[in-house]
Amino acid sequence: MSPFRVGSKGCVSVRYAEFLLPIFLWGWPLSSMYARFVVPRIASMGKAITGLQRGDHGGGVFAVITAYVMRIALSFGQMYVLGGWSAYCVLRAVSYANAPDVVRWHYMLGGAVLAEFALAIVGRAEEYDGFLSVFHTIMAMGSVVIFSMNPFHIKAVYPWLMRAMGVVF
Repeated sequence: MSPFRVGSKGCVSVRYAEFLLPIFLWGWPLSSMYARFVVPRIASMGKAITGLQRGDHGGGVFAVITAYVMRIALSFGQMYVLGGWSAYCVLRAVSYANAPDVVRWHYMLGGAVLAEFALAIVGRAEEYDGFLSVFHTIMAMGSVVIFSMNPFHIKAVYPWLMRAMGVVF
């Protein structure tokens, strides 16, 4: 039996704690480490790209276009990584909410709140340097809501995560 498959044995409140505790215990340290180690590196790359956009290093129009492409690629890469956390939380909530004797919205709401909690730690660590510097966090937070409302979207973006967790729709 997969660790993400839940049987109907055990008290409902114990299963709810079993559901929330791993998300909290993984979310807090992972988001704190991401905020401490990854965000400053990306911010320094963003400052270098901003210098390229301003023309500090020459290059003209080609440098400006290259800077925008690099900033967009960086933002989309981060959005995919942070959106993976959103997908994980929603898939975990869906797998627990499918048990026969539980209230589904408790799991969906609890998973969404803890996913947003972890993403808020990352968002607070980032400095605003234009819309693309915070776009990935906004989209990751929005993907929690989108994936919670329709988990089938996860299948298109993160099929490998569904296979790894053993969740099938």
